Amino acid sequence: MSSFTARMDDICSRFGEVSWCAEDVQELRPDWTIRACNIFLDATEDRLQLDMITQGWRCLTRELGMYERSATVASNTRSRKDDTAS
Repeated sequence: MSSFTARMDDICSRFGEVSWCAEDVQELRPDWTIRACNIFLDATEDRLQLDMITQGWRCLTRELGMYERSATVASNTRSRKDDTAS
């Protein structure tokens, strides 16, 4: 086992991190000032975070299902090839 693989097994890496800033809000409300956007983000941060977490779990569930289905298909395809080669 390579040292990289060993380290990856021992580390809980973070993936898919998201953050928002005033400029993002200004994309939707171009007439708002940076200050107004920051006030809005501060006021809605808890709900925004909860919604992002909820959507993240939905995405993980969907992606795991697709990943496992594709792995099963690949495994079954290999098995059929092995059976016909015998």
